[in-house]
Amino acid sequence: MTKVYSGSVTIWKTQWTLDAALARYRAWLETTRQYRERSKREYLDDVSGLVEWLEGHCHLRTVSLVQRQHLIGFLAHCRAAGHAASTRRRRVAAIRSFFAYLAREHILRNSPAEYLLPPERETRPPRVLTEAEYRRLRTAAADHPRDSAIIELVLQTGLRLSEIAHLTISDVILPAVNPRFSLPTGHVGLLLAFRPSNLMYQITVRWICQQVTSPHANLPVGVEICRHMR
Repeated sequence: MTKVYSGSVTIWKTQWTLDAALARYRAWLETTRQYRERSKREYLDDVSGLVEWLEGHCHLRTVSLVQRQHLIGFLAHCRAAGHAASTRRRRVAAIRSFFAYLAREHILRNSPAEYLLPPERETRPPRVLTEAEYRRLRTAAADHPRDSAIIELVLQTGLRLSEIAHLTISDVILPAVNPRFSLPTGHVGLLLAFRPSNLMYQITVRWICQQVTSPHANLPVGVEICRHMR
């Protein structure tokens, strides 16, 4: 309670400490269905870290003293500590949730986090195999025609595992002229042409020759290998 003077009238106004507000938020998180359990744990950890930083670094004790620049300073502290952009984005969401709850409960008049901006998403280039890595991969599958065909197809076309898993022998067209593979990938069919001298062509022909008499010739050829590659 804080004593506030308004003219000749003395008013006692409740000042919520950061710890008390955090306890109230924790109790609400335990009962709300707004978030999944994992999100609840992460949000509580993030807000607890904020409260600890506000008390220790900014020497604040009550939620009414928290301003937007304090929150920006906390995010800058997280960035300086090496936290990933995805972690900092989640913390912005947790901070917004915390102060929005306090505003709904009339503990605060307005949320200082209302216009708090999250960091931009980090875009990382996809990792590709080195020459030594894909050569070892080829060597490991050299004695298995089907596996070798699938691996070579992945290396030369960049198809996704789900697309490889749904291919059947009937998807491969090997006419005498203009040999090619017809690969129905995604919503649009993909037509890839390979010369007879191409390693992909030679490996696939070798494997198909072993399968022409198989009763399972029309079953997906990549299901089992893709399970192991995941």
